[in-house]
Amino acid sequence: MLYLFGNCQSGFLADALAHKGHPTTFRALASPLTYLTCGGTIPASLRETAAWPGIEPFFHDRTIHNQCVMISDADPAPRLFLINLFHETIPLFLNEPEKHAFYVDQAAFDFSPGFKDLLERRYRAIEPNPDTYLARFGDMVEAFRTRHPETPLLILGRLSHFPFFGSEPYSYLTCWEKVFSRAGPLLAEWAAGLPDTAYIDVDRVFAGIWADTEQTIEAHCPFLRVRPGPGPQPVFRRDLEHIGSLWGRLADMVTSFLETGRLDYGPHQTPPALWADQPHAPERLGRKRLRSLLSSGANYASGRAVAAFFSDPDTDHTELLAEAAAAMPVCHHTLHMVRHYAALHKNPSLLAWIFAQQEKIAAFTANGPGYQRLYENRLREIARDLTRHA
Repeated sequence: MLYLFGNCQSGFLADALAHKGHPTTFRALASPLTYLTCGGTIPASLRETAAWPGIEPFFHDRTIHNQCVMISDADPAPRLFLINLFHETIPLFLNEPEKHAFYVDQAAFDFSPGFKDLLERRYRAIEPNPDTYLARFGDMVEAFRTRHPETPLLILGRLSHFPFFGSEPYSYLTCWEKVFSRAGPLLAEWAAGLPDTAYIDVDRVFAGIWADTEQTIEAHCPFLRVRPGPGPQPVFRRDLEHIGSLWGRLADMVTSFLETGRLDYGPHQTPPALWADQPHAPERLGRKRLRSLLSSGANYASGRAVAAFFSDPDTDHTELLAEAAAAMPVCHHTLHMVRHYAALHKNPSLLAWIFAQQEKIAAFTANGPGYQRLYENRLREIARDLTRHA
């Protein structure tokens, strides 16, 4: 069994490896601190806390077992471990007398006021310092390696925030924009010092993808994080957490590692100079191309089209969303962009897209009921704003 730990990036890779026929398990983690403070076991008092009736959905797959143990002797025998540089979910809850911490979504407090009372008696909310994340992560991996020394371990890095990808790229890992320029070599050297451990350089892997596919960042990382700006136009950050072309190529590399025990990079897997030397120029797409992407039925393609709307601020493309409503899938990254686009143009023709999305999210159960509720609420908010301005 291949065990992948971390956040959604490890999850995407786990899906790609499973698609290639590898028995694979993905386990979501909350913070290096939970594993470190629990010592690879679940403290009895935490087990009791986590057993509170009805709160299991509020761990969002970051189960207490995942947070504290990661893997046990009861699990199928491992062939490989992989841990990515996952972001921390906050706040954590610290039991000061016992010195252990764990994560649960605070929405559980509304669900069960009694559970809130329990946590307030036994725990204190904390937020680990983002600037010391790499040290925490390193300590966690070393502790895990000590407890499980016999199985090969891969550390999956992250894509660096090169200027060519956008003026202010975005990743879920808060500290990454501060440390990416020096983190790769340090992590590689550190991993090499651990037994049977290696570091995957995502910049080099992505450079190989770039060399033989479309050489525009929008083709690979289409989603934008949008927030209000100082003027009438919003401010954008390129989402480098979701890299559509990466996971299949990484799965090939992991498969090769399983066969050879090596991570090999070719000469074409070198980040091109333009990534560091040139600023990003947002792409502008014609109406025919926008229609093609929106009607593709693919998350990343339709997201790319919506992101391109913002590069043409003098044109209202809302009607294209209405035209393609039946084809566009559920995607909260696209929904995030549409919400901000609707605030710019306030075009009631978007209601056709909203109604289609409401039907789709009602039938979309893959991410659980919490995801459905949040998505439905966002759609209702957009609709209310549109009807208020109609």
